[in-house]
Formats: sequence, structure tokens, C-alpha cells
Amino acid sequence: MAYKDTMFRSLFNNEKSLLELYNALHGTNHNERDTEIIINTLDETLVSRRKNDISFMLNGRLVVMLEHQSSVNENMPFRFLQSISRIFENGIPDKKAVYRKKLVKLPRPQFIALINAPGRFPDRKVLRLSDSFMNAPGFEEIKLELEVMLYNINVGTPKYWPDARC
Repeated sequence: MAYKDTMFRSLFNNEKSLLELYNALHGTNHNERDTEIIINTLDETLVSRRKNDISFMLNGRLVVMLEHQSSVNENMPFRFLQSISRIFENGIPDKKAVYRKKLVKLPRPQFIALINAPGRFPDRKVLRLSDSFMNAPGFEEIKLELEVMLYNINVGTPKYWPDARC
């Protein structure tokens, strides 16, 4: 599936295309003149095997991470957690700042996966990191959460909604 990964990266590895995709997904109207986009996609290195499809900063305040998957992967929240840690770390010029008293401000993250879900699957679905946590009686409160919004981009397949007839 490396060719699909390469194609997705090629299509959206520029500011104009990323802004168009972001606007299409969110129903927004950001324009190139007033919107700063900085691409900060992770590339695989000898030290770290982690990479992601596309990630970028929007106006220095929002980091958007995008993945394209040929099918649903329930581990996407964990994979995004691994990647966002690296992106945050790479974005801090003074690496020792996290050990000081002053709060280090981080851009707000947003996690999106575009999937080609076969068969009946909703247009949108949220995956949560907390769904992967094992049950621990007496410790029901979730202290760490990460949500990934899945967008089914598979055109022409019947969609499944629990309250609708298909």
C-alpha cells in the first residue's frame, strides 16, 4: 500500500491543497492570503521508525494530522498519540523548557483519518484512545483521551446508520 501513501502525500504536500482539504472537511472558508500553513510531517529516520502521512500547523495555533487508510484501523488513536508527541517535541525550540516552571504552550491538535471503508460504514465515525484501555475496577475515570475523526471517502457504497433503512 506504499503507493497509496505516496500518492496521498504527493497530492496534499503543499499549502494550497491542504487548505482546500481542511476547508472541505470543516466547511470553513480560510484563504491563502490570511492563513499561515506550515507543514510539519514526520519522516521516518534511522533513529525513529515513526512517520505520518501529513501534518501541518494552521495559523500557529492548530496542528492538524491527516492519515489516509485503505480500511478502518482501530489503533489510529494510539498511532496519532505517538506522532503528536514527536511533533510537539520538534516544535519546542528550547528542549529544556519542559523542565522549567513556566507552562509551555502547545498548539491544539486535531486528528483526522480519511478512509476507504468497504461495505456499510458511516460517513463519519469517532475513534477514541480510551476504547483501547483495559478495564481496571475502581479506576473508571479516563485521564487521557485522544479522538480521531474518521471520514469515509469511499464513494458509491451504501452507508449504515443505525436509525436508517438501507
